[in-house]
Amino acid sequence: MFKDYSTEHKEFIPTSFKPGYLEELMKDPKITIDDIMNADRISQKGLEKFKNIIKAKKEGKTWDEISSKLGLVNTAEKLPRVAISEVQVDKYKKSMGLTEKQVIDALVIAGKLGEDDKTTLNKVKAGNKKDDILAQYYEKKYN
Repeated sequence: MFKDYSTEHKEFIPTSFKPGYLEELMKDPKITIDDIMNADRISQKGLEKFKNIIKAKKEGKTWDEISSKLGLVNTAEKLPRVAISEVQVDKYKKSMGLTEKQVIDALVIAGKLGEDDKTTLNKVKAGNKKDDILAQYYEKKYN
């Protein structure tokens, strides 16, 4: 299931907006960094233009209202955050022989799942991909 989803929905890469645009948006107290990320993700899927989504947020619409209008199931008001330090990345790169990207991806997955960092890092080192790790976690959780 996760592999099918990943094949169908490519990894999100934030838009490179013109210089100063995001800073200007963030001056509006009705717009958060989460709103910008949600609007960017939705606009990249071609469901609505970024500026129209931001306009709806400025007008006071919730993500539930915006999502249901666009036929989406879930768009959170506040997105999950995972803090990763450069020290952590360097430590695990050296001790586990992984690339920076592998370490960062593993730490993000561990943080999102509430799993121990080393458990997830060991899975990555063993050759497991993100989809495999997610599938293992949810199978264990729901079986």
